[in-house]
Amino acid sequence: MNHDQTTLLQPFVAAAQGILARTLGGPVRLGDAEILRDFGYPKVLRCKIQEAPSDVGTKIVIKRCGVRNDGTYDPAYKNHALLSEWAGARFLQDLDAAPPLGPRCLGGDQGSGIVLVEDLGDGKSLADVLQGDDRVSLENGLLQYSASLGRLHAATAGRAAELEAAWSSLGTRWEASETPYRQAESWAHENATPFREGCESLQVAVATGFAEEARAVWEAMARPGPFLAFTPGDTCPDNHRLTADGYVRFFDFEACGFRHALLDAAYCHAPFPTCWCVQRLPIPLAPRMTDAYRGELIQGCPEAGDDDIFYTALAHACASWAVSVASWHLTEAMENDRPTGLVSLRQRVVLNLDSFVETADRLGKLPALRDTANALATKLRSLWGDDAKTLYYPALR
Repeated sequence: MNHDQTTLLQPFVAAAQGILARTLGGPVRLGDAEILRDFGYPKVLRCKIQEAPSDVGTKIVIKRCGVRNDGTYDPAYKNHALLSEWAGARFLQDLDAAPPLGPRCLGGDQGSGIVLVEDLGDGKSLADVLQGDDRVSLENGLLQYSASLGRLHAATAGRAAELEAAWSSLGTRWEASETPYRQAESWAHENATPFREGCESLQVAVATGFAEEARAVWEAMARPGPFLAFTPGDTCPDNHRLTADGYVRFFDFEACGFRHALLDAAYCHAPFPTCWCVQRLPIPLAPRMTDAYRGELIQGCPEAGDDDIFYTALAHACASWAVSVASWHLTEAMENDRPTGLVSLRQRVVLNLDSFVETADRLGKLPALRDTANALATKLRSLWGDDAKTLYYPALR
């Protein structure tokens, strides 16, 4: 790292030393920071712990939250991303799960806009495995990821009050139980309606029963019932560490909260609708991932053992993502294509529609949404040709 970068990062290192000293109750000295993630500004940093009054490992991670695109931060603004990251990490730590579900939370500071967490090391994430050429490692990684999501949801189902308490400890009132309703309302107006309008603009027939099924999706997302659980908010395959003992340690809680757990489980089917590392998965893999997830979820959510309840909920979650992805990107994709990680914008839209159709066919659910999604995907393939084709992940080709 050059001198200018060291100088730029020094205030965050100094702030982290103060936070850690308060947490541990004694003097702390950190080494220079290295940048782990850069978003046009240093977002995630790591420092060696050169001196500390107790053992917290050899390194610490400093995460900057709520930073503007130009790299500036306003300490006077009550920043949701910062408080969410801090409260989410603290919530998972206080669950005292064995093995842990996330990194140990070591404090934070709104004035400097940072949260400190345990360093989880340089191990692989699912994103690393997905881009590799080893099929066995890829399949094992997918199953490990799926089972760990189920374990996370089982451990947190019915515990929204504890996340609310974590927020309260930071001086902010937040009602976790209200989040699903607000998000469902947003989905109805900002996703389902534009999706239907997009179909109509392309002269794609909206199947009879679409409105009723979309309403059912809204109801399921607004009132998750037994499926209300903690979700990180972005379960992208690079937001965790795969551990040698077969578990996952999750991180990145800037958008965490309590919502319908199967919105995360649907990542096994979509696949990964909000993430950059998207390519096609073979159809038989999705049921295996779902079984791994469900086997863990049942431990904390017995209702998941009922086939009709579980698979209806899964279909609703998958439909929610298919409609959302199309509504986010269809207008832009009709005008121009561009890269969005491993796939283009057009590939992303069609892949998510196709994946939902495959899931609806397998589960025998939501025929009107299924037929509408299939008709839209067929129309887009006729317009875009090869631009709509998505490759399998390298190890699966």
